[in-house]
Amino acid sequence: MSKTIESYNLLKDKLGEEATKAVIDTFDEVSENAKKEAATKADLQVLKTEIEARFDAKLSELKADILKWTFLFWIGQLAAMTALFRYFGKP
Repeated sequence: MSKTIESYNLLKDKLGEEATKAVIDTFDEVSENAKKEAATKADLQVLKTEIEARFDAKLSELKADILKWTFLFWIGQLAAMTALFRYFGKP
């Protein structure tokens, strides 16, 4: 015996035939909507691929920024050291 028939028989005595049909129809509709809106493995794979692509792009951008700022830091240090050597190097 299917679950729908079992549920119908159990509820029919307490709710009446019309209300029981309405309740079961509502549950069937909700179940169908949930199946339509559920993500499939393919949906999740596409999402994973998109997230990985965005992450890789952001990581590349971050690496470039770090390299740029490191370069600028060392140029600044070289300029400061050159200025100090010139200042203290003159008698």
